[in-house]
Amino acid sequence: MNAHKSLRIITPYLTMGGAERHLSLVLPVLAKNGWKIKLLVLSHEIPLKDYFNHPNITLLSLGTPSPQKFLPSSLGHLFQVLKLLTRDFRRDPETLTHFFLPKAYCIGMTLGKLWKLQGPLVMSRRSLNLYQKRHKILYFERLLHRFCDAILVNSAAIQNQLLQEEHVPKERIHLIYNGLREAELPSPKTRLPSSFNMVVVANLIPYKGHLDLFKALSLIKKDLGNSWTLTLVGHDRGILSSLQQTGQAFGIDAHIEWILDSHNPTPFLSKADLGILPSHEEGFSNALLEMMRASLPVIATKVGGNEEAILQGVTGLLVPPHDPDALSKAILELYQNPKRRLSMGKAGQRRFQEHFALSACVAQYEDLYLSLLKNSFPQKRFL
Repeated sequence: MNAHKSLRIITPYLTMGGAERHLSLVLPVLAKNGWKIKLLVLSHEIPLKDYFNHPNITLLSLGTPSPQKFLPSSLGHLFQVLKLLTRDFRRDPETLTHFFLPKAYCIGMTLGKLWKLQGPLVMSRRSLNLYQKRHKILYFERLLHRFCDAILVNSAAIQNQLLQEEHVPKERIHLIYNGLREAELPSPKTRLPSSFNMVVVANLIPYKGHLDLFKALSLIKKDLGNSWTLTLVGHDRGILSSLQQTGQAFGIDAHIEWILDSHNPTPFLSKADLGILPSHEEGFSNALLEMMRASLPVIATKVGGNEEAILQGVTGLLVPPHDPDALSKAILELYQNPKRRLSMGKAGQRRFQEHFALSACVAQYEDLYLSLLKNSFPQKRFL
């Protein structure tokens, strides 16, 4: 593959997640702009594959797993991953390689150094590094940073962690905010609704804070009356049953709508009056941008890049994480002030247009990639 305007993207999954959805937006535009892209997915499950249907995108993934007589399933999976990467690295050592998410980075960068990849090496950090504390083996990432030509982040909060905790030189860190398509921009909401509809777009994972939201709603359910709904859009990652039981225990289950199989939250955002993101940690949330684009006021926790997306009191409200009481007060405040909700929603949509358009995001990717390719031979690593 010609190194000029050629990319190799490596990601563990193509499921309903923030990084994957980001790739589904950015890569087709890069392909339309003339980039030849190989997308290596370290999984056999690729439900988002149709988003990458472009002549300039070649998608390579693992084959369907077969029973292993001699290897445990985890080792069999690792063997398939190593085989996929090794084959491509040997065929094509000069293409710019961009790793998304820790698994792809740890395995791919290590193997890339063993096979002496010559093209630029890029890593994207898309969340705070709290996952390293939960899975200590991922501290290994910090040893790999020295081999990166660039580390991309999607929030200043992540950038500061890399500078202060992981001691990455500032010149190797590049901040590119997420972007969404402008063509889908809906008209701002202008009418006051007769009911009150809230929406959360987040996979069902403990750190996304659904339990905090349920506790918050249980505190104010009498104030909200009967004409309210909470729509939860996201795939179950193992806590659905527990959340359903909690909803019943709090007496709010009749108001909850579960949307577990959608890859497109837009229809549910258009029906909502308030977007909520009660997570305990974030890098930079696509869900917040989708809510702002839909002219929704937003209540979000004060973590990660949320403070960079939401202007306190202007486009939404920020509350501390792990604080159902503060969350309940914020919800009640906006429930009781529908005109303020409309004003915040309009301000949020304007902010999205000014700062988080996909065209600007892709342009920054192209500028960085072209700069790295121009200066990649010989490459200079930091030590």
